[in-house]
Amino acid sequence: MTDWSRLGIAPTTDAATIKKAYHTLLAETNPEDSPEAFMALRQAYESAMEYARNGGRHGAADTEDLPPDQTENPSFQALYGDLLPESHPAHRWTKKLQALYLDFFSRIRPESWEELFSDPICRRIDTVSDAEDALLRMLMEWWFLPDSVIRVMNGVFDFEGNASRLFICYPEDFVQSILLDPLHRDFESFEYTLFEGSPDSDYDGYINLYYTLTGQVSRGEQDAAWDTVSRMEQMDVQHPYLAVEKAKLYLMNEQYDLAAAVIETVYPAFDCSPVVCCMAGEVLLEKGSCDDARARFARALEVHSESVWARTGLAESYLRTGDYDEAESQINEVLARDRYNPRGKALEEEIQQKQKALLLKKAEDGTADPEEKVRLAILCIDTEEYEPAAEILSDFHAENRKTEAERLHFLATALLNLEEAEAAETHFRTAEGLLQTLLEVTSDQEEKRYLDACLCRTMVMRSVALESLNRMEEALTAVTNAAVDHPDQNMVFCRKAELHYEMKQFQESVDAASRSIELDPSFHLPYRIRANAFYELGYYNEAYRDCNDCIRIFDGDIEAYFCRINILIEVNEIQAALQELDSLETQVQGTKITFLRGKAMEKAGETEKAREAYLKVLAMDADKGRDFFYPAELNDLAGTYFRLYQTLRKLYRSSGIAAYRRESMKYLREGVERFPDDPSLAAELAGVLCEQSCHREEQELY
Repeated sequence: MTDWSRLGIAPTTDAATIKKAYHTLLAETNPEDSPEAFMALRQAYESAMEYARNGGRHGAADTEDLPPDQTENPSFQALYGDLLPESHPAHRWTKKLQALYLDFFSRIRPESWEELFSDPICRRIDTVSDAEDALLRMLMEWWFLPDSVIRVMNGVFDFEGNASRLFICYPEDFVQSILLDPLHRDFESFEYTLFEGSPDSDYDGYINLYYTLTGQVSRGEQDAAWDTVSRMEQMDVQHPYLAVEKAKLYLMNEQYDLAAAVIETVYPAFDCSPVVCCMAGEVLLEKGSCDDARARFARALEVHSESVWARTGLAESYLRTGDYDEAESQINEVLARDRYNPRGKALEEEIQQKQKALLLKKAEDGTADPEEKVRLAILCIDTEEYEPAAEILSDFHAENRKTEAERLHFLATALLNLEEAEAAETHFRTAEGLLQTLLEVTSDQEEKRYLDACLCRTMVMRSVALESLNRMEEALTAVTNAAVDHPDQNMVFCRKAELHYEMKQFQESVDAASRSIELDPSFHLPYRIRANAFYELGYYNEAYRDCNDCIRIFDGDIEAYFCRINILIEVNEIQAALQELDSLETQVQGTKITFLRGKAMEKAGETEKAREAYLKVLAMDADKGRDFFYPAELNDLAGTYFRLYQTLRKLYRSSGIAAYRRESMKYLREGVERFPDDPSLAAELAGVLCEQSCHREEQELY
């Protein structure tokens, strides 16, 4: 493939055309996900720009015919061209910027950037925006920098505060992964200071190969990974992370001794690196040396106390030696920091199963105390075993009032999931009163905090029970009172946003969800709730961004995908909507997917295809024997009847075929019979009957 075909344009000396093609493709290429594609695109751009500067003379413009060693020459890695014209006041500063980036050991030091940004150019109102733009255009192409340097940049240009503007002006993946994500990591994603090599070594080339290698390892592409390892070992650069990736490859094939040997080449020499320590711990875990593994993970936590990898490894080492309480303590800390961590969730489930087995044995022996019975019931609820949980908690009353409040709360939770909302609401209310009494008589501050958190949780769950009973105003009052008493609890405002949305109070839902996000930006649910509310308000850009944030935080939220597809349909991006539906259909099946496909076809004017999709939804709903996946199931089947009726009416009007008219009336009447309380269906049928002078039936419908 030539540079021009990679850019998708014919050979040209027009720099503007080359830049436009480059930036268009750059927006579709995430440098972290596809480093090889990114570097190939960058090299094609540089070659094309040199071709343009040379007035169309072939030099670097077609690298395909050059020897491989020439195309990989460090000169191809240089920054070409001016970020700003010579006449611009910030031109001299941009040259310093480029020079700093090309000096590897200077650019990885935050102090170097602090010195660069001390220039008045970065503070003057007439130049600061141009300086920022020049910096960001460079970072879009050259982004191998420590997170600590990005944080220095944020201190000057406030990427976080200006995120909305940046998302409009620059590719979304670039803004999120290169500018914003490093601000929230409390560790370096790559330890640049561990490099060993000469000042002239090709560090960028090595880093690019490293990211290629990590992708290959994560995808299990072992042959390709070993080829990349070989290329990296031939370079005059060393970094301990290469040994880490080699150890992972050996572990894939259960070659534990080889994995141990390769990791010993960098440990303990690099025990200052949490990554090296953790990998050493993983190898020892696989070899069954749990105590030694625990020591490696503990060392990693000494170096970096917030390391999720180290703490999950520590939890697993305790789990394997039967210390379930300590394992649970460690995994709780992991999930408090990263609630969606897949390894953490898997370990949590395994720990709970072990604890549950022990508690079940005690319950069968009659030796379980009230606290242990409550704990056993909680574990049953976590695994959706609601009937056993309700039986356990109905069997006793606890003398300790705190334990009794917990018993009532979780008994109510089990009953609510068994669709006994009336009894659940009563138990929640009793637990609420008991917790309030305990708070009044307790002086210990730590105990007060615990009881207050329990009270908040109970008030929120009581609002859920009230909603199940269709007592919406009481539910809203309950959660509003909880918000007044607990203004710093994100779950209260998230629940408040849900209720406002269900009550079609969309602006209030947006406000409550925004407060929840402000309190905890790492929780996915309020983003989705706010996206749905924005969608109903017609703010599609804001809704789309919230969908993306929700999916970025937790890519298992199917409802967020549905909201995003709805937005694409509304803004007439039918092809994009259908592509999302095709992708989603490989993971889940359900009436909602088919319904949205019909909606997309209807929007595109494909009325007959829309009719077929809506009829398929009704057929799927009638097939009670099929697999059921709740998030992909349509909760508004009445809407399908209404859209099917409208679609058939359109077909009748465009074709004049009477069969379409008869079919439309058939499904309209069927919809009203199944959903007599749906106002849209009833009003539509009443209108049709009015046209036909069926006044008696019309009055009954009204």
